[in-house]
Amino acid sequence: MSISFRPARTPPARAGALGVPVFSDRFGEEGVDLDWDFLEGVGFGGKVGEVRALPGDGRTTVAVGLGPADGVGPATLRRAGGALAFSARRQEVLATSLVDAVADQVEPAVAARAVV
Repeated sequence: MSISFRPARTPPARAGALGVPVFSDRFGEEGVDLDWDFLEGVGFGGKVGEVRALPGDGRTTVAVGLGPADGVGPATLRRAGGALAFSARRQEVLATSLVDAVADQVEPAVAARAVV
């Protein structure tokens, strides 16, 4: 199986899983479409590298912990990207917005290299 990476504004329709970044100090943030009650119930808190697949129909949504919002750097992104890839290893296509979530803190090219 070959591996390729492509930047995109929206997740590809054929993506079997979508990684959604979660900051530990912004848990339950408005505008982020996650089942916060489920995540809290299973003990997910958004710690660096913590991942949790959410139940649902169709595409799998994976919450990916990044720790505190002001502490994200390339090392954090490497750890989070690796945890996401491992958790979704059975999917042929994986999409994530990890890079977009830290665009104001980490240069996008640096963030993208760290995630992949």
